[in-house]
Amino acid sequence: MRRLLSILLALLLALPLSAQEGHLKFKDIPLYGNYQLFAQKLIQKGFRKSSDRDGVATLAGPFMGFPKVTVKVNSDPSTLKVTSVVAMLEAEENWEELEALYRETVEVYTQKYGQPRDHAEAFSVEARGGAAKLEALRSGQCLYRSHWKFGLGDIFIVPLFSGGKYYITCTYNDNKEKSLYPQSVFDDI
Repeated sequence: MRRLLSILLALLLALPLSAQEGHLKFKDIPLYGNYQLFAQKLIQKGFRKSSDRDGVATLAGPFMGFPKVTVKVNSDPSTLKVTSVVAMLEAEENWEELEALYRETVEVYTQKYGQPRDHAEAFSVEARGGAAKLEALRSGQCLYRSHWKFGLGDIFIVPLFSGGKYYITCTYNDNKEKSLYPQSVFDDI
């Protein structure tokens, strides 16, 4: 009887861990569960929370060797479950440095995950010279992107202009938490 209770207890303790399997990870944390709990795990890894509004937690901390990277933890508004994480590496207002940071970031991800499924370095307008390329980025006409697709989700690396600053964004989208149906529906089929 005691052995049976020990086995049942072990199974019950393992359930939360197995529920986290099958999720994309950011900083070795599965994109799973309440976004505030996910943010709390980032805080335990050295991040500091700067805001928490409308299902989005904004933090800053170490990522890819940079001491202070802005990270946004996004959630489904109806469930508050984390659906994506965006790491924003701030870049200088200089196209050559921005492009070098983009390519270095893509190289790091390629070494870890292999070749991206989709990769482009182009503009939808003619952009010659650094100033014209920055203007194309500001106006949404920069088509630089790298995309890795997994069964668990997607990772996108894209340059971005937001709030007067330039960034290279690394976006982790979890497929499991984005589903329109609860897991019980998938378990049935």
